[in-house]
Amino acid sequence: MNANQSNMELIELKQVSFTTPLHEQWTVHFLGSFSNIILMDEHNLKVEMINIFKQFVHDRFVDFKTQVELSGTQILIGFYYEIKEIRLYSIRLGQELFLLEEQTCKNSPSYLQLKNHVGKITNLIHTEHPSMLDIITHKYALPDF
Repeated sequence: MNANQSNMELIELKQVSFTTPLHEQWTVHFLGSFSNIILMDEHNLKVEMINIFKQFVHDRFVDFKTQVELSGTQILIGFYYEIKEIRLYSIRLGQELFLLEEQTCKNSPSYLQLKNHVGKITNLIHTEHPSMLDIITHKYALPDF
C-alpha cells in the first residue's frame, strides 16, 4: 500500500442507517476513526448513540448542531431533517480540517466527499437549535402547549 492510498483511507467517510420509533430511516455519516466510539459492530450503532439520536430526531425541529459526550469523547453532531441525515464531527472540526489540509490529491473522491461533509456543518447556525423544553417534551411524549 502506498502512502497516498493510506492517506485516502484516513479521510474515508462511513455511513450506517437506523430506524426511529416512527419508522423513519436516518443515515449517519462519520469519519472511519469514529467507528470504535459509535459502532457496536461493522453495520450497527451502539445503543448509546441511538438513544442520543432519538432525543433529537423529531420532525418539528429545524436543522441544527449540538455537542455530546460519549465514552469520554466529545462529538459534534449535525442533524439535517429534510434529508434525514446525521453527521458526526470532531470538536471544532479539528480532525477533519487537518485531514483536508494535509491531502495532496485535492480532486480525489475521498477528499471531495470529506470537504462536502465539513461544508454541511459550517452552514448550520449555532443559535438555531431546539430548546431543552422541546427535547424533553419530545422525549417523554408530553403535550406541547
